[in-house]
Parts: sequence; C-alpha cells; structure tokens
Amino acid sequence: MEVAEDGSIDWRVHIRNDCPHPICEVLYPRTMPVYLSPTGALMYPHHAGERIENVPHALASDKYQRFWRAESIATDFGFAREINYCGLASMTWMDISDESGGMYVGSHDPSFPVTGLRIETGGPDDPWVSLSIRKYVDIPSGGCYDSPEIVWAFHRGDWHPSAHRYRQWFDTVLKQAKHPDDLGEEVLLSPHYNFRRFEGIGYRFEDIPAIAKQDREEFQSRHFFVAGWNHMGFDSHYPNYNPDLELGTPLVLQRGVNSVNDSGGFVTFYINSRIMDKHSEYAGTIGEKWMLRTLEQHPIEERYGPAETFVLCPSHPAWRKHLLEFAIWMCQAYGARGIYYDQLGSATPYPCYSDHDHQHLGTTGFNQGYIDLLEETYASLKEIRSDSFLMIENCGDVYSSRVWGSLAWNGEFYDECFNLYKYTFPEHTLINMVNPRRMDDPDQQEMVFYQDLTRAFVLGSVFWFEGNAFRNRISDSERRERMLTKLHEALSVRRAIAVQLRDAVFKDDLGLTLPPGVLGTIWELPERDGGLVLLVNSKNQRGSIRLSHCWNKTIIWKVFDSRNNSWVQATPQEKDGDLVVDVPLGTFGAFSWFKP
Repeated sequence: MEVAEDGSIDWRVHIRNDCPHPICEVLYPRTMPVYLSPTGALMYPHHAGERIENVPHALASDKYQRFWRAESIATDFGFAREINYCGLASMTWMDISDESGGMYVGSHDPSFPVTGLRIETGGPDDPWVSLSIRKYVDIPSGGCYDSPEIVWAFHRGDWHPSAHRYRQWFDTVLKQAKHPDDLGEEVLLSPHYNFRRFEGIGYRFEDIPAIAKQDREEFQSRHFFVAGWNHMGFDSHYPNYNPDLELGTPLVLQRGVNSVNDSGGFVTFYINSRIMDKHSEYAGTIGEKWMLRTLEQHPIEERYGPAETFVLCPSHPAWRKHLLEFAIWMCQAYGARGIYYDQLGSATPYPCYSDHDHQHLGTTGFNQGYIDLLEETYASLKEIRSDSFLMIENCGDVYSSRVWGSLAWNGEFYDECFNLYKYTFPEHTLINMVNPRRMDDPDQQEMVFYQDLTRAFVLGSVFWFEGNAFRNRISDSERRERMLTKLHEALSVRRAIAVQLRDAVFKDDLGLTLPPGVLGTIWELPERDGGLVLLVNSKNQRGSIRLSHCWNKTIIWKVFDSRNNSWVQATPQEKDGDLVVDVPLGTFGAFSWFKP
C-alpha cells in the first residue's frame, strides 16, 4: 500500500504460491464497509453505465436478482454482484458517493486482462457497501505474482473527477484510433435483420436495392446494415458465414451491395464473434478445438431465443483467423465498407482453461485475443479500402478505442446511465437503438420509444432504427405517424449540429441548470472557444436555461428552432455571473456559441 500526495491509495499484492495447487483468482483489496445515505449512488460500468441508487436495497430487489447476465446473488452476508471486463463491464473503475463525499476504485492494469468488478452489501437490514476487484491469474505451485495497482481515491461527492482520473491513466497506455472524417457526421444507420430469422425469410438479396432506396427517401440514410444474411440466418449455424442460398447466390448479394455503394451509401455486414451453434455441422470438429472451457473442462453454454450455443475462445489463433478472413472476404468479395463484430464488447468475458492453443495466457487472454482481432481486421480492411471501419456490440474502452462505433443497446429496464461511459470517453461513437420495442401495451411502447429517442439525442449518439419496424410493430396508423414525426424532428436537429458534434467534447450536464421536465447536455467546442447545449423539451414548457461557466466571452450565440428547421440569432442575459436564455419550445433543440 502506498499513499500518494493527493491522498489516494495505491494497492499492490505480492503472492508466493507455496501450496501444491495453482492459484487462478485473486480478489483484492476489499474496501471497508461504507454506509451511504439513501440518496447515495454507485456509478458502475455495466455496458455503457449504470447509476444505482440505494445499493443495499437495489441489490436485494427482485429486479436485480433476476437481471440477465448481471444479476445480484444472495450470500451468507447479504448480496453480491460481479461483472467481468472487458465486455459486460466496459471499464475497470467504479465510484460510490453521496452528498458527504465519495470514493473511486479503479484497476490500473496496462495488460487489460479479464477482471471482475465486485459489489458486496449487507442488504437493507445492514446497509453497508464494499467494492473490490478480482484478477484472474495463473500462479503455479512455487510461482509468484506481482499485481498491478488498484487505486482508491476520495472526493467531495461528484463522480466526474473519478472519470478524469481513470481516463488520465488510460491515456498513458493506449491512444485512440482515427476514423474516416465522413463517419463523424453520420446521424443514423438502418439495420436489417429480417433477411432470414428463425421465423422465416423476410427479404432476399435481390431486395437490397429497393430497401436501401426506401431508407434514403424516407430518412436520408446512407448506412445499410445487414444481418441474417448467413447460412440459415440470424443466430443460426454460426460460425458458417457464407451467404444463405435461399436468399440468393453470392453474385446477387454482391450486386445488392454494389447498388448501395453506387447510390452514395455503404454497407456493414454482421458477423458474430463469440459463439458456435450447438447444432452446427462443425460443432464436433472445429467447435471442439476452439471451445472455451471452464476449470472443470465444461463448455460455457448460452441460449439466445431458440438458439443453443457455446462460447469459443478468442485467444485461440485459428478461431481469430476464421473471423478475420471472413471479414476480409466480405469487404473484398462483396464490397462491404464496415464489419460489425457482434457480442465482442457485450457478453461476459471468461478465463479459458482448455488445453488447446492459446496465443495469450488462457486465464487472462480473452481480452487480448479480441484486441488482436480488431487490430488485424482493421489493418487488413484498410488495405482493401481506406475508408473501411469496424463496429462492435456494446462498448469497452480497449475495444471501442479501436473501432468507429459501439452499439450501446437498450435492454432490461434498470438504472442505465450511458453518460458514465460517454463522459469518460467522449470521442467514442455510441450508437443507440431507437426502434420501437416489441411490447403488447401500445401506450408503454410509445412512452419507451420517446425515452430511447431522448437519450440518444442528448448523448449525441447515432440513431439505430429500421423504418419497417414502425410499420410492422405499430398497428395504429395515427400513433405511428406521431412517433415518426418526433423521430424526424430529432433527426433534423441532429443533422443541423452534426458538424459541431464531430469535434465537440461531451461534458454531461456540468454547469447547466434546466427547468423541471427539460433534459439536456452540454458540450465544449475547443477549437472555436465555444460550446453546445442539446435539449429535449417534451412538454414545450417555457422557462430559462442557466449556464454557470464563463461563456460571456462568446461572440456569436445561436438557437436551433426545430419548428422552422433553422438557426436563429439569440442574445442571452447575464445574471449573477451566469448566462440565462429561454428554452426553445420545440421538443428537440440546441444552443450553440462560438467565436467566428
């Protein structure tokens, strides 16, 4: 243990294994029991982030004990919850705080191995909380282990400095990749999963030109995302990534992609990078060779709808080569610009104890294997076309630093706070689903759609939706048109600010005071000494926005009026050192200020 000048504590452990068995996990250090007020919250990097209020009650609730893949578990002392990095956990830091102060707990490990982020609590009857970090290791009998540092740091109750602390360390290890300039101004993509699914065939390859044309005419969409194109369709017979012959020949698929490219658009292909279908004709051959196994030599089985699968080991060089070469082939043979590796940043990472080939140590190599895959794929695609890019499902700092887009999807209804990840890594492009969800209650469906749309807007995310989802999932034409009208309004504002957002830095809501019921985020425009505010005023209520920063040096101040789809000049008033301006009455709005 070492105490730094700023009062933070660096923890390290040295372990010498004198027992006859290997050591494969180390949990250290556990924080002292922390008692928070009921208003206290834990910032937890589950996917793009959670903000969990009243942790002892939350982890004891049915909601969290039944939380798919990230549930809390009853223990002899109360409850515990643990998620692994990198995938289910997107970063290796947590923050817990209330109005009296807070604490940062972060693993600063430059090798980015599989790491567990653990929460423990006594529950509602004994409401303490403790945080700890689990390292998966391989310490043979007679061997030694020197850990990387785990940092504890204390603050006055605001989690944002903790994000800065983690990012400051991260930047000493890894730099961010650069991506094609035009992608920085993309506001939406059009996903098409209904080529083939378990329920049948929705489209064929010959339909691609017509579908893409409809996307362009209805939403000005350039980005055509295709899934369910492979043998037997979506979530079936992975990893046989050859075109399904009932959808058309490879030549028809190539012609479809070429038609999108010729129209000024581009195509991304879906490839699942994690699982193999248990019923695949290759399960008993290459599946056995590439399978990820537990310490007891069992497979990790996962089910997605009717699909029964098992997890493959990304540290196995032959499995990575399989994924890499299919990605190259989709770009080279079919004309794809983008490759989407599904589940790569989303599902649980595991140590692998199989005796097959591991390019990296099996207990820690899951993440390193995927890092190699991303780097090799990116380099290979660049040789084919310089404007190519990668996407992944969900986000993870070491993965998202190498790809253009991270699909931070909306899943279970829990305490999501995507601001956590976006604030820590503002230059990473988040893609948010705004498709209307499949729900029996149309009122709830409409309400949830507006919530998803609002979040995507204030985060500056790329919108992920398919026009046919509105037609197929919403039978009431009046309701459908109402929802589409809001979507088009959001898109109009999003396009108007696309150039500014490309270079803006997300600052969450720091220094921004809004009227009740109005949501917003603030962004810095460093090169123009200015900023941007994104607003959602869903009830069109009147009120004022207050900015507490020194924006009075601003020369030009503009408001985007979504009702007229144009920027108009505005003059804010100075009050007690702050700037005050009226909230625009459109549902979606923006303020911008800069020096000319």
